[in-house]
Amino acid sequence: MGAKTYRSRSMGLLLYPEDPTHVEALERVKAYPYGLIKHDMDKDEKGEILKPHWHVVLRLKNAVWNTALAKDLGISPQYIQQIRSEEAALEYLIHANEPEKYQYQISDVTGPLQRKLVDYLAKDDVPEGEKVLDMIKVLQEFPTMSIKEFAIYCAASGYWDVFRRSAIVFIKIIEEGRCRK
Repeated sequence: MGAKTYRSRSMGLLLYPEDPTHVEALERVKAYPYGLIKHDMDKDEKGEILKPHWHVVLRLKNAVWNTALAKDLGISPQYIQQIRSEEAALEYLIHANEPEKYQYQISDVTGPLQRKLVDYLAKDDVPEGEKVLDMIKVLQEFPTMSIKEFAIYCAASGYWDVFRRSAIVFIKIIEEGRCRK
């Protein structure tokens, strides 16, 4: 039975330093937006340290086949997995939601997606309801704000996820505010 093939815009890699093709693949991943960390303190069930390995999160511009990515990176598809949640995958790099595992530092993560990890961790502390109330408060304080200005504010403030999911509501609030003038 062959390896499962799939297409995705987010992929995770598990690579090992003793494999020369994996070391070469680490250089090739730099052509993509990536987050990369070396895990060298992970332990097995007996408490013994596992062999060092790298975890890589890739964000692709378009969905690609895992087999095509494997070919591009020069590795076997078995070292690639589909990522359903980029946020969860990036948080796994440092074991953010797994307190029983070794806690790596954000500074151990390299690559352009490190900033995304920082953003995800910062916004996790604020419940969605509080974000919505903050967003509505901004619209009340600045009733002439355009949709574009509000979208920029949301992206810069770590509220993009809420804005994206509820954009129609915020657009109606902005339009409603213009009608009252």
